[in-house]
Amino acid sequence: MVAKIKLVAALRQRTNKAIRFPVLANRSKIRESAGQILRQVLRTTDLIDLALGLDATYYLPYQLFYSKEQLRKAYPRVDEFFATKKTYDPDELFTNKFYEKYGK
Repeated sequence: MVAKIKLVAALRQRTNKAIRFPVLANRSKIRESAGQILRQVLRTTDLIDLALGLDATYYLPYQLFYSKEQLRKAYPRVDEFFATKKTYDPDELFTNKFYEKYGK
């Protein structure tokens, strides 16, 4: 595992691109237990922490499991984005779950 992490870090330095962790989710089951959801949250946040520890970023996943701190570390200008949004949409007419959780 350590060798893989070192390889990923070396690739990150050479390409200066985001590290991609392919995570497949099985959505064929309609109901998920609380334990399954918790494991998915922990897996996602652990992978994000791994990427951030390698000075990498991550693509914003559909599920909003990552913390505000993780978002700001990966995307340091995100507050500038939210401020610009408020400039052009002061009444917050356009919104979504991402903005509700991270932008307010």
